[in-house]
Amino acid sequence: YSLCSIAVSAKERTSKTLLTVEAARELLRKAKLRSTPSRLAVLEHLSGLDRPISHAELSDVLVPQGFDKSTIY
Repeated sequence: YSLCSIAVSAKERTSKTLLTVEAARELLRKAKLRSTPSRLAVLEHLSGLDRPISHAELSDVLVPQGFDKSTIY
């Protein structure tokens, strides 16, 4: 799995509802990915959207929260 496909699956399953931290951790666990703060933040943000966004748009939201642009990428 890629993180993008997980996010899409999560969005489809939650019908535009934000994922809980536990649900995001479970998705990452199923994909055999580590549950890092940045991955959780990305999944949480993407799960509430109804359209794709660019790295720049995601960074505009997450960098002020203390995440690094390269980590988000």
